[in-house]
Amino acid sequence: MSPRKRLSSKLIDAIAGADIKEAVGLTENTKETKTELPDWIPAAPNNSNANNMKQKVIFVLDKASLTLVHVGNIIRVLNPDHHADFMRKKKLDPYVHRPDIVHDALHQIMTSRLCMSGRLEAVYIKTDCGVLIEVSPRTAIPASLDKFCDLMSKVLQDLRVAPSGKSVRGGMTLFRLVKNPVTRHLPVNSFKVGLSCSASKAVELRDYVSDLGGADVENLVFVVGAMARGAIDSEYLDDLVSVSGDHLSAASCLSRICIALERKWNIL
Repeated sequence: MSPRKRLSSKLIDAIAGADIKEAVGLTENTKETKTELPDWIPAAPNNSNANNMKQKVIFVLDKASLTLVHVGNIIRVLNPDHHADFMRKKKLDPYVHRPDIVHDALHQIMTSRLCMSGRLEAVYIKTDCGVLIEVSPRTAIPASLDKFCDLMSKVLQDLRVAPSGKSVRGGMTLFRLVKNPVTRHLPVNSFKVGLSCSASKAVELRDYVSDLGGADVENLVFVVGAMARGAIDSEYLDDLVSVSGDHLSAASCLSRICIALERKWNIL
């Protein structure tokens, strides 16, 4: 069986109801070529043991632009900084294809005191093609967008990535493709909040977060858009709020949420 057929069969299991070629951005005549990465993918220290019984938070980054394209002899996530000529040729909108948004968002989450304290349960990335990716809280996100795109190219082709020097079969994975919908991976008694500048309910985030989560709530879930324009999927949310009259970047929204949760949970 060819590598392309193996890729397709695995992704069919990982994506519920999404067209396989559209989901990974491949065309009929695209060849499967593995992206070779240096051994720089680390795992962050595990600080979660003391926090296993405490309330935690899950982030969902919705409609992230992570489109695989065949450029030259490799398959890579489309990045306007490096693929300007390709995008002009294909008449693709650089304002739509923005992997930097999800990169900045992940970096904001993973470098927060909230994550370092062990109160982050997981991050889920839902791409604009319908692929759902689970990110471990122990993941260290590459600082440069170029390396991040290399990493996500590997994730989308290999379906999962383990820490440097470890086998995926050994247990822990930093990234892995999981089945849709995202609700199947959320605790039953979690409270799910979406952020949208167009929401009719405007709140002061610090006060709002302070009042969230009683004894019957296991985890808090925040859904933030990781796209330049458009609306998040709000069908499964318990609440949809606006935290600013202005359009905020995903990273800015996440920074505000992390700070509010750090104050709520007395994380210094």
